[in-house]
Amino acid sequence: MYESSKNCVVMAKWCAGSVGFIVLFWTGPTAAQVSTSDVLSKAIAKLAPRGGLVRAADIDQASCGPVSENAGLLQADFNGDGRQDYASLLKPGETGKETKWQGVLLRESAFSFVFFIDDGNGGLKTVTAHRYSNFIPSTVIIDLQQSGDILNRQAGRNVSLPNPGERFSFCEKSAQVYFFLGDRLRSFPISD
Repeated sequence: MYESSKNCVVMAKWCAGSVGFIVLFWTGPTAAQVSTSDVLSKAIAKLAPRGGLVRAADIDQASCGPVSENAGLLQADFNGDGRQDYASLLKPGETGKETKWQGVLLRESAFSFVFFIDDGNGGLKTVTAHRYSNFIPSTVIIDLQQSGDILNRQAGRNVSLPNPGERFSFCEKSAQVYFFLGDRLRSFPISD
């Protein structure tokens, strides 16, 4: 697991109203504020009608450490156009498979790692980065990767990220960073 997650303290507050939203306050280098708009809520519901965003209860916090209640949503200008975009970890629905491991019942679910990019016309462009199945509680988390130089483990050299990216991590195992160059989504491993 990476250092910023170990030192991260999160406070979440649900604000009720005609459209609810969540504001996350992070200490450390992963600062992010996330609010769900009606457009984003509809886009999430379209891709994950039976599940929605990954929540803290879906994460194995013994392996991954503490996560925010809204662990499946990050906000940043991922493509450098000056507009706020979102990275999300969605749980479209459970597969129906179950297993017991170390006395704990695990349920299998489909997951999607998706970017919602502000199109400048009031809508969101959907870019699916990764689909997979995993058991709940899951050992996959997402976190903000700040722009700047980061080591590409596969190439053995630093890559400069012009905009914030997103770390997709299998807790205690490996991590991949996803980032945009213009309109193209790129990725590379940052740990193994």
